[in-house]
Amino acid sequence: MNKERRKLKFKSFAKKSGIFLKSVGLGVLKATPFGHVATEIENNLRSEAGGKNKVDKTRFVVWAVVTLVFVLKFLNVITWDDLYKFVEIIFQVENN
Repeated sequence: MNKERRKLKFKSFAKKSGIFLKSVGLGVLKATPFGHVATEIENNLRSEAGGKNKVDKTRFVVWAVVTLVFVLKFLNVITWDDLYKFVEIIFQVENN
């Protein structure tokens, strides 16, 4: 019986620690210039499309790719021509 009680206490402690660490992590992330990442993650978890407290994977992947493209353009890693080629590849646009 003592063993079971210790197990339950440990599970409770682990759950509370996980919640605390998640809150700290989101707080730290929101304090940085990349705070929109934390907001997007929170909004994504609330989204009905992915299910309650589950990630809407399609939304998250699209958001990550678009954010990456904008960051790369902002840092001048890619050019406007690269962006147009990227859009053509994604949407398979044919120039006639």
